[in-house]
Amino acid sequence: MLGQPGPEPITEGASPLQLLGTALAALLVLGSGYWLWQNGAGTFNSAGSAIAEAPVDEQANAANAAASAAASAAAVTAQTRSSYVIDGARVFSQDTITLLDGQFEALNVESGPQVVVMSVPSLGKASVEEYALRIANQWSIGDSARKDGVLLLVAPNDRKVRIEVGKGLQRVLTNADCQRLIDDVMVPLFRKGQYDAGVIAASQALVTKLKANPTLPGRSPK
Repeated sequence: MLGQPGPEPITEGASPLQLLGTALAALLVLGSGYWLWQNGAGTFNSAGSAIAEAPVDEQANAANAAASAAASAAAVTAQTRSSYVIDGARVFSQDTITLLDGQFEALNVESGPQVVVMSVPSLGKASVEEYALRIANQWSIGDSARKDGVLLLVAPNDRKVRIEVGKGLQRVLTNADCQRLIDDVMVPLFRKGQYDAGVIAASQALVTKLKANPTLPGRSPK
């Protein structure tokens, strides 16, 4: 089930370091390569539909990856605090966290959609899709009826980014919209190590789009 009612703050679980304690053992070393765009596809609970058709060895790999994602995400629910930005990879400044936290809270209270930004030092053995899906469901991002949650996941050491979009917002934030946002806004700045600038620019674009498409009943676009 997704979400608390819009005005309620989202919850963060155990500290980012506790959440990713297991994943740290598999931390990847930065080398050659590039950021891989990964966009949220479908509702938060729709991943994994193709696994049943995979060969046995691929089924086992997929099951192990899903278990890794589940283990990494499971600790998220243990402790509560009001926050929309969780910087497990320690790549954002405190000023950026404070700025985005305020913008996301105002969006949630005034318009309904709930946006969460999370950075992680490693995805472990999980794919970025599996990891993002588990986190989105564990935190119940967005309202359960409106399905209006958005998770922006950044894994700097794995060089992957994903925007997971709740079913209720998929007409507002399409796959093409998210791809352009990551490819044209975030990736060029992340390649330069400018994580603050990249996440601020992407977040402000999301807020602007979502304010123009409120999900709270009776709210007018801003």
